[in-house]
Amino acid sequence: MESLLPIDYYTNMCGILIDTKVFIHLLSEKLPEVYEHIAMLDLDLSVIMTRWFVCLFVLEVTKDTSLRIWDLFLLKGPKVVFRVILSIFQMMSK
Repeated sequence: MESLLPIDYYTNMCGILIDTKVFIHLLSEKLPEVYEHIAMLDLDLSVIMTRWFVCLFVLEVTKDTSLRIWDLFLLKGPKVVFRVILSIFQMMSK
């Protein structure tokens, strides 16, 4: 994990907060209608996404799906997490 994520990613949660902000910006670019809907509802995505970034979806999806996400994460790096979250938002918006 130390080679895939910054050293202090989990210790002071700064990395997780930054990734949350990065994802919100990414969401506004890739799925603007979803972003606008969330903004209209005044939802704080950091509450939900912090758990996703900390546990890497272990508590959110089935064991098989979780293992696939972890395999991709270890193979491709942190960008997989952003792609998974975008996919979740995209699937739920339909």
